Amino acid sequence: KKKNYIFNDQIIFFILSSKIIPSITIILPLYVLFQKIGILSSIYSIILSNIMATMPITIWLMKHYFLKISCDCEESAKIEGASIINIWWNIILPQVKKGFMVTFSIIFILIWNEYVFSLFFYTNKTQNLTILLASSGGLAKSVLITIMVLPLAVISLIINIIISKNN
Repeated sequence: KKKNYIFNDQIIFFILSSKIIPSITIILPLYVLFQKIGILSSIYSIILSNIMATMPITIWLMKHYFLKISCDCEESAKIEGASIINIWWNIILPQVKKGFMVTFSIIFILIWNEYVFSLFFYTNKTQNLTILLASSGGLAKSVLITIMVLPLAVISLIINIIISKNN
């Protein structure tokens, strides 16, 4: 049974409103936090900051796909004696697979094109293509643009094939 909590809409609004805040405003607190826990100049600082930045969109997108799931299938599987893992793997996940694909493609594009966190938290070991692109010129810039666009095109094509194949 889907649980109807009193503050469902308020919680989602709070999560989404955190995305309204520009990422540059949270750089200083994150910088201090990452410095205190010792991950400032590592790849973990960029990974954590990107997770924090994209989590509101991920929750908002996936919420609608999970709300569409029929409770009858879950209840029938429980009555038949299926475990929670089997229900999750065989009933819930196939119903939200398209949602995962759409959410993955949107989040991948957002993180792939991310510049602010990479600029503040990078070192030579954690430098990404966006920073390299901003600091290069001429032929190197053209090559980097091509390198940046290719994975986006390939992943978009693969996701499009997967989604259209399952229709």
